[in-house]
Amino acid sequence: MLVILLIFVAVVVGLVETLHHTPTTHPDEFENVRGSKAKRHKQTGEVWEPDLLHKDHWEVYKNKKMWERGKRDRSVWNDGRLKDKF
Repeated sequence: MLVILLIFVAVVVGLVETLHHTPTTHPDEFENVRGSKAKRHKQTGEVWEPDLLHKDHWEVYKNKKMWERGKRDRSVWNDGRLKDKF
């Protein structure tokens, strides 16, 4: 009973983090962007570009136009955890 209560409190407070589907964890949900290493989410249209310096996270753009402008929305670790929100 105590464990269920602690989980409920953690969810309400926001301690439990939702995981994003990344090209690393769900490659079937993404397609290639021609001429780059970026991937486009088939349903949302978001462009996910791997960080080429650190190679441990993805830079996420709302759409291809924002990707072309270099205006990031967020960065996400390879396992789906949110790294930064811009």
